[in-house]
Amino acid sequence: MKMKFISAAAVVFQFIFVGNYAAAGALKRDLNKEGGHIDARADAKAGAGDASGSTGADGGATTANTGADTSVTVPAEAAANVPSEVSAPGDAISGGSSGESTEAPAKKIEGDPVVARVGRKEFRRSDVLAAMASLPQHLSTSIPRDRLFQMVSDQKVAEYLMTEQAKKAGLEKTKEYIDRLDQMKQDLLARLFLTLEITPKTHNEQVLRARHIKYVAEFVKMKESHLYHIMVATAEEAQKALGELKNGGDFSKIAEQHSVAPSKKKGGDEGFIPIDALPDAIKGKLTVLNSGEYTKEAIKTEAGYHIFKITETRDSVPMKFEESKEMLQQMIFQEELTKLMDRLEKQYNVVKYQEDGTSMKTAGPTPVPANGAAQGGSAEPAPAVVPDVPVVVSPTAQ
Repeated sequence: MKMKFISAAAVVFQFIFVGNYAAAGALKRDLNKEGGHIDARADAKAGAGDASGSTGADGGATTANTGADTSVTVPAEAAANVPSEVSAPGDAISGGSSGESTEAPAKKIEGDPVVARVGRKEFRRSDVLAAMASLPQHLSTSIPRDRLFQMVSDQKVAEYLMTEQAKKAGLEKTKEYIDRLDQMKQDLLARLFLTLEITPKTHNEQVLRARHIKYVAEFVKMKESHLYHIMVATAEEAQKALGELKNGGDFSKIAEQHSVAPSKKKGGDEGFIPIDALPDAIKGKLTVLNSGEYTKEAIKTEAGYHIFKITETRDSVPMKFEESKEMLQQMIFQEELTKLMDRLEKQYNVVKYQEDGTSMKTAGPTPVPANGAAQGGSAEPAPAVVPDVPVVVSPTAQ
């Protein structure tokens, strides 16, 4: 139990030192990693609220939020060591994963009492509550509040102690500290500018509806198949699952029993996926299947061994406006970023050179194809100049 508690505390500790949680719900690129979770729709919805990336050669990660929260977060260097997401911190403490706190309501406390003291330095309840307010919601709901308060309070003290020791060691005068601090300031300014310049457009109803009309007009129908998926870790496990299928076993029940893919909870149901969007190692095996058929041999990838079944094939259709809002926000963000960088490069007379110093034409960020990802294409758009912004896979309607 002690090790589990330390694990949860480490998550909070890392979060406080970074200043915000890095890339929670970030868009996964598993389709391009040949295997694993291939639910493009779920991944798109998970990542559409944020547009994040890293700037600076030293890896100072920053994030520009395009979802309902328009805040700008600027993780420091430690962001590289913070996990991209913690799916269920409650598991690490209580063994549960419901995300719901069952504790009694917090007792009423009058005033702003001191909750910790280091010499003459006092930490008040309001200091801890402010830090707790910036935590991801799943942390604040899955960890009992009293425990979370003490964890955050302890981390505030630890942060202060280490900061004081760093000052005594003269670290704040080192070139490395000064350089990194300058980079963080640049990142913060860039993110604030992006938030003020672009984010309002991603939340404008008229702009969103106009972009949806364009999305529908440019949508190109293609074949997509309803896939069921079993993924296991070893060839032996794959052969066992195939044996059960050959003996007439139900694919969904076998997926629930043996699969390690997230879709196992849905009986292996991955939804409708454009086959052409899948990695070649998988696509080649699926194009020969008819509805109702499954792959008679497991497909090996870096993620494991895969068995697929196709239950239906149809023409893809564009999403309706309400279900496509998050995707449209990402599209608008990308397009506005491209226009913004083109304008700024002209304004400041930017001249770019090849790696060897020879001249090249001035070019802004590579525009994002309006419908390329929506059609399941596997090609990744080139990253924006500043900042890098991941592109949400644009799923079709289910």
